[in-house]
Amino acid sequence: MPKTGDAVAALPPCEVEDECLLMPSELTEAMRSKLDVSLISAEIQLREGEANDALRDLRSAIKYTSALRQQKKINVRGQKPNTRAQVIIKDGEAKKDLWVQKYRHAQSCLAALNLPDIDSKYPKLLDKDMYMKSLTEPHELGSGRETEGWIWRSGPIGNLSETEQAEWDLDAERVRWFREKADRDRWQEEVDILEEEFRRTIRSFQKMSATWDKLADQNSEKGGYVAYARRQAAMFKKMEVDCSNRFTKAAGPASEVVHSES
Repeated sequence: MPKTGDAVAALPPCEVEDECLLMPSELTEAMRSKLDVSLISAEIQLREGEANDALRDLRSAIKYTSALRQQKKINVRGQKPNTRAQVIIKDGEAKKDLWVQKYRHAQSCLAALNLPDIDSKYPKLLDKDMYMKSLTEPHELGSGRETEGWIWRSGPIGNLSETEQAEWDLDAERVRWFREKADRDRWQEEVDILEEEFRRTIRSFQKMSATWDKLADQNSEKGGYVAYARRQAAMFKKMEVDCSNRFTKAAGPASEVVHSES
Protein backbone atom coordinates (compact mmCIF):
# COMPACT_ATOMS: atom_id res chain seq x y z
CA MET A 1 0.00 0.00 0.00
CA PRO A 2 1.45 3.43 -0.92
CA LYS A 3 2.63 5.59 1.95
CA THR A 4 2.34 9.36 2.28
CA GLY A 5 6.11 9.62 2.30
CA ASP A 6 6.26 7.87 -1.06
CA ALA A 7 3.90 10.47 -2.53
CA VAL A 8 6.07 13.28 -1.17
CA ALA A 9 9.24 11.69 -2.51
CA ALA A 10 7.67 11.28 -5.94
CA LEU A 11 7.00 15.00 -6.29
CA PRO A 12 9.22 16.75 -8.84
CA PRO A 13 11.52 19.48 -7.55
CA CYS A 14 10.08 22.98 -7.75
CA GLU A 15 10.34 26.45 -6.29
CA VAL A 16 9.32 26.94 -2.68
CA GLU A 17 6.25 28.99 -3.58
CA ASP A 18 5.08 26.20 -5.90
CA GLU A 19 5.64 23.39 -3.42
CA CYS A 20 2.67 21.04 -3.00
CA LEU A 21 1.75 20.73 0.68
CA LEU A 22 -0.08 17.43 0.19
CA MET A 23 -3.00 18.24 2.43
CA PRO A 24 -5.20 15.27 3.36
CA SER A 25 -7.72 16.23 0.66
CA GLU A 26 -4.99 15.88 -1.97
CA LEU A 27 -4.22 12.30 -0.98
CA THR A 28 -6.00 9.14 -2.00
CA GLU A 29 -8.55 7.53 0.27
CA ALA A 30 -6.07 4.78 1.08
CA MET A 31 -3.43 7.30 2.13
CA ARG A 32 -5.90 9.29 4.24
CA SER A 33 -6.89 6.17 6.14
CA LYS A 34 -3.33 6.04 7.53
CA LEU A 35 -3.34 9.63 8.75
CA ASP A 36 -4.12 10.93 12.19
CA VAL A 37 -7.78 11.99 12.37
CA SER A 38 -6.71 15.33 13.85
CA LEU A 39 -4.98 16.22 10.58
CA ILE A 40 -8.19 15.70 8.62
CA SER A 41 -10.19 17.68 11.19
CA ALA A 42 -7.67 20.50 11.00
CA GLU A 43 -7.98 20.72 7.22
CA ILE A 44 -11.79 20.62 7.43
CA GLN A 45 -11.70 23.64 9.74
CA LEU A 46 -9.25 25.35 7.42
CA ARG A 47 -11.36 24.68 4.32
CA GLU A 48 -14.59 25.74 6.03
CA GLY A 49 -12.99 29.04 6.94
CA GLU A 50 -11.68 29.40 3.39
CA ALA A 51 -15.13 28.68 1.94
CA ASN A 52 -16.87 31.12 4.29
CA ASP A 53 -14.36 33.87 3.53
CA ALA A 54 -14.69 33.23 -0.20
CA LEU A 55 -18.50 33.47 -0.03
CA ARG A 56 -18.31 36.69 1.96
CA ASP A 57 -15.88 38.29 -0.47
CA LEU A 58 -17.79 36.91 -3.46
CA ARG A 59 -20.99 38.60 -2.27
CA SER A 60 -19.08 41.86 -1.87
CA ALA A 61 -17.56 41.52 -5.34
CA ILE A 62 -20.96 40.90 -6.93
CA LYS A 63 -22.44 43.95 -5.21
CA TYR A 64 -19.39 45.98 -6.24
CA THR A 65 -19.61 45.07 -9.94
CA SER A 66 -23.38 45.56 -9.91
CA ALA A 67 -22.93 49.07 -8.51
CA LEU A 68 -20.24 49.81 -11.11
CA ARG A 69 -22.51 48.74 -13.96
CA GLN A 70 -25.35 50.84 -12.62
CA GLN A 71 -23.04 53.84 -12.23
CA LYS A 72 -21.76 53.40 -15.79
CA LYS A 73 -25.28 53.11 -17.17
CA ILE A 74 -26.48 56.30 -15.48
CA ASN A 75 -23.50 58.66 -15.48
CA VAL A 76 -20.85 57.59 -17.99
CA ARG A 77 -20.96 59.16 -21.46
CA GLY A 78 -18.35 59.28 -24.18
CA GLN A 79 -15.79 56.81 -25.50
CA LYS A 80 -12.94 57.59 -23.11
CA PRO A 81 -15.01 57.51 -19.89
CA ASN A 82 -16.76 54.36 -21.11
CA THR A 83 -13.43 52.65 -21.76
CA ARG A 84 -12.15 53.63 -18.32
CA ALA A 85 -15.35 52.43 -16.66
CA GLN A 86 -15.20 49.14 -18.55
CA VAL A 87 -11.65 48.54 -17.34
CA ILE A 88 -12.77 49.05 -13.74
CA ILE A 89 -15.70 46.68 -14.26
CA LYS A 90 -13.41 44.02 -15.72
CA ASP A 91 -11.18 44.37 -12.68
CA GLY A 92 -14.21 43.80 -10.46
CA GLU A 93 -15.22 40.77 -12.53
CA ALA A 94 -11.70 39.36 -12.18
CA LYS A 95 -11.93 39.68 -8.40
CA LYS A 96 -15.30 37.95 -8.47
CA ASP A 97 -13.87 35.09 -10.55
CA LEU A 98 -11.01 34.76 -8.06
CA TRP A 99 -13.40 34.26 -5.14
CA VAL A 100 -15.45 31.83 -7.20
CA GLN A 101 -12.34 29.73 -7.82
CA LYS A 102 -11.37 29.88 -4.15
CA TYR A 103 -14.78 28.70 -3.00
CA ARG A 104 -14.97 25.92 -5.58
CA HIS A 105 -11.51 24.72 -4.58
CA ALA A 106 -12.41 24.73 -0.88
CA GLN A 107 -15.70 22.97 -1.62
CA SER A 108 -14.01 20.26 -3.67
CA CYS A 109 -11.51 19.67 -0.84
CA LEU A 110 -14.33 19.36 1.70
CA ALA A 111 -16.09 16.92 -0.62
CA ALA A 112 -12.89 14.86 -0.87
CA LEU A 113 -12.72 14.77 2.93
CA ASN A 114 -16.32 13.46 3.06
CA LEU A 115 -17.64 16.37 5.11
CA PRO A 116 -21.10 15.41 6.46
CA ASP A 117 -24.05 17.31 4.93
CA ILE A 118 -21.77 19.09 2.48
CA ASP A 119 -24.62 19.55 -0.02
CA SER A 120 -26.53 21.67 2.49
CA LYS A 121 -23.57 23.37 4.19
CA TYR A 122 -21.35 24.01 1.17
CA PRO A 123 -23.14 23.11 -2.06
CA LYS A 124 -21.52 23.35 -5.46
CA LEU A 125 -21.42 26.89 -6.77
CA LEU A 126 -23.09 27.35 -10.15
CA ASP A 127 -23.23 30.53 -12.20
CA LYS A 128 -26.97 30.91 -11.54
CA ASP A 129 -26.29 30.86 -7.79
CA MET A 130 -24.57 34.25 -8.08
CA TYR A 131 -27.67 36.02 -9.42
CA MET A 132 -28.70 39.05 -7.38
CA LYS A 133 -31.67 41.33 -7.92
CA SER A 134 -30.81 45.00 -8.16
CA LEU A 135 -31.48 46.98 -5.00
CA THR A 136 -31.52 50.29 -6.89
CA GLU A 137 -33.31 49.66 -10.18
CA PRO A 138 -37.07 49.08 -10.30
CA HIS A 139 -37.89 45.44 -10.86
CA GLU A 140 -39.31 44.60 -14.26
CA LEU A 141 -42.41 42.62 -15.11
CA GLY A 142 -41.65 38.94 -14.65
CA SER A 143 -38.58 39.45 -12.48
CA GLY A 144 -40.55 38.13 -9.51
CA ARG A 145 -40.26 34.65 -11.00
CA GLU A 146 -36.49 34.84 -10.73
CA THR A 147 -35.00 33.79 -7.42
CA GLU A 148 -31.67 34.83 -6.01
CA GLY A 149 -28.94 32.25 -5.51
CA TRP A 150 -28.32 30.39 -2.28
CA ILE A 151 -25.16 32.39 -1.57
CA TRP A 152 -27.34 35.29 -0.38
CA ARG A 153 -28.96 33.09 2.25
CA SER A 154 -25.86 31.36 3.59
CA GLY A 155 -23.17 32.25 6.07
CA PRO A 156 -21.48 31.10 9.25
CA ILE A 157 -24.09 31.69 11.94
CA GLY A 158 -22.50 29.65 14.70
CA ASN A 159 -24.25 28.15 17.70
CA LEU A 160 -27.16 30.58 17.87
CA SER A 161 -30.51 29.90 19.43
CA GLU A 162 -33.59 29.92 17.21
CA THR A 163 -34.47 33.41 18.44
CA GLU A 164 -30.96 34.74 17.82
CA GLN A 165 -30.84 33.13 14.40
CA ALA A 166 -34.21 34.69 13.49
CA GLU A 167 -32.91 38.11 14.56
CA TRP A 168 -29.73 37.58 12.57
CA ASP A 169 -31.67 36.60 9.44
CA LEU A 170 -34.03 39.54 9.80
CA ASP A 171 -31.20 42.03 10.19
CA ALA A 172 -29.22 40.57 7.29
CA GLU A 173 -32.15 40.55 4.88
CA ARG A 174 -34.07 43.61 6.06
CA VAL A 175 -33.50 45.76 2.98
CA ARG A 176 -34.12 42.93 0.53
CA TRP A 177 -37.26 41.81 2.38
CA PHE A 178 -38.83 45.26 2.35
CA ARG A 179 -37.91 45.70 -1.30
CA GLU A 180 -39.58 42.42 -2.22
CA LYS A 181 -42.64 43.29 -0.15
CA ALA A 182 -42.93 46.67 -1.86
CA ASP A 183 -42.73 44.94 -5.24
CA ARG A 184 -45.42 42.47 -4.21
CA ASP A 185 -47.72 45.26 -3.04
CA ARG A 186 -47.13 47.26 -6.22
CA TRP A 187 -47.86 44.26 -8.44
CA GLN A 188 -51.02 43.50 -6.47
CA GLU A 189 -52.06 47.11 -6.97
CA GLU A 190 -51.54 46.74 -10.72
CA VAL A 191 -53.74 43.63 -10.71
CA ASP A 192 -56.47 45.49 -8.83
CA ILE A 193 -56.27 48.38 -11.30
CA LEU A 194 -56.54 46.06 -14.31
CA GLU A 195 -59.51 44.24 -12.80
CA GLU A 196 -61.31 47.52 -12.15
CA GLU A 197 -60.55 48.69 -15.69
CA PHE A 198 -62.13 45.48 -16.96
CA ARG A 199 -65.26 46.06 -14.87
CA ARG A 200 -65.59 49.67 -15.97
CA THR A 201 -65.09 48.70 -19.61
CA ILE A 202 -67.81 46.06 -19.37
CA ARG A 203 -70.19 48.50 -17.67
CA SER A 204 -69.39 51.09 -20.35
CA PHE A 205 -70.31 48.65 -23.12
CA GLN A 206 -73.50 47.78 -21.24
CA LYS A 207 -74.41 51.45 -20.97
CA MET A 208 -73.70 52.17 -24.63
CA SER A 209 -75.73 49.16 -25.77
CA ALA A 210 -78.67 50.21 -23.61
CA THR A 211 -78.41 53.81 -24.85
CA TRP A 212 -78.56 52.80 -28.51
CA ASP A 213 -81.50 50.48 -27.82
CA LYS A 214 -83.29 53.38 -26.13
CA LEU A 215 -82.61 55.64 -29.12
CA ALA A 216 -84.01 52.98 -31.44
CA ASP A 217 -87.19 52.77 -29.35
CA GLN A 218 -87.55 56.56 -29.34
CA ASN A 219 -87.28 56.76 -33.15
CA SER A 220 -89.34 53.73 -34.13
CA GLU A 221 -91.01 55.64 -36.98
CA LYS A 222 -87.65 56.25 -38.70
CA GLY A 223 -86.52 52.97 -40.19
CA GLY A 224 -82.99 54.08 -41.05
CA TYR A 225 -82.37 55.47 -37.57
CA VAL A 226 -83.70 52.29 -35.97
CA ALA A 227 -81.51 50.03 -38.12
CA TYR A 228 -78.39 52.04 -37.34
CA ALA A 229 -79.19 52.23 -33.62
CA ARG A 230 -79.87 48.48 -33.40
CA ARG A 231 -76.60 47.75 -35.17
CA GLN A 232 -74.69 49.96 -32.74
CA ALA A 233 -76.47 48.35 -29.78
CA ALA A 234 -75.60 44.87 -31.07
CA MET A 235 -71.97 45.90 -31.59
CA PHE A 236 -71.59 47.16 -28.01
CA LYS A 237 -73.43 44.11 -26.69
CA LYS A 238 -71.00 41.85 -28.53
CA MET A 239 -68.06 43.83 -27.15
CA GLU A 240 -69.52 43.52 -23.65
CA VAL A 241 -69.87 39.75 -23.91
CA ASP A 242 -66.40 39.36 -25.42
CA CYS A 243 -64.79 41.51 -22.73
CA SER A 244 -66.66 39.67 -19.98
CA ASN A 245 -65.55 36.30 -21.34
CA ARG A 246 -61.94 37.42 -21.54
CA PHE A 247 -62.13 38.74 -18.00
CA THR A 248 -63.50 35.43 -16.75
CA LYS A 249 -60.86 33.49 -18.70
CA ALA A 250 -58.16 35.59 -17.03
CA ALA A 251 -59.52 34.42 -13.65
CA GLY A 252 -61.11 37.77 -12.92
CA PRO A 253 -64.01 37.91 -10.48
CA ALA A 254 -66.62 38.34 -13.19
CA SER A 255 -69.38 37.81 -10.64
CA GLU A 256 -68.71 41.34 -9.42
CA VAL A 257 -69.69 42.75 -12.82
CA VAL A 258 -73.39 43.60 -13.10
CA HIS A 259 -74.63 42.47 -16.50
CA SER A 260 -77.47 44.16 -18.26
CA GLU A 261 -80.54 42.13 -19.06
CA SER A 262 -80.39 40.48 -22.45
